[in-house]
Amino acid sequence: MQAEQWGREAEEHAIAARSPYHLARMYQGRGNIARARRDEGGFTFFEKALQIARDKGYRLLEGETLLEYALLRSQSGETEEAQAYLECARDIFVELGTVHEQVRAEQALRDLTGGGELLVVAE
Repeated sequence: MQAEQWGREAEEHAIAARSPYHLARMYQGRGNIARARRDEGGFTFFEKALQIARDKGYRLLEGETLLEYALLRSQSGETEEAQAYLECARDIFVELGTVHEQVRAEQALRDLTGGGELLVVAE
């Protein structure tokens, strides 16, 4: 509950600061909180983060959000969607040359295609 409250406060600060990057990052965080609570409604936060990242051209943030969003989709039993998000995230990471994130996405893909729910990918 405390994390959720902090997330709402962070949203207010990001809006007041007029920072689209921080607003998208905050939405990603709120999506992760929802995922941890097994609240499937968290997809709205990931969708908002993706919209901002794509509109503003924040490719790394888009890839990171897709990776985290895939965890929620997998948890909800939406394996095909999770796989598509992970593949897109991996492609972004390859494009950007962010090797660590690429490895995370590839490991998550292996976990997913091995059958079962994705585990939280360590950063």
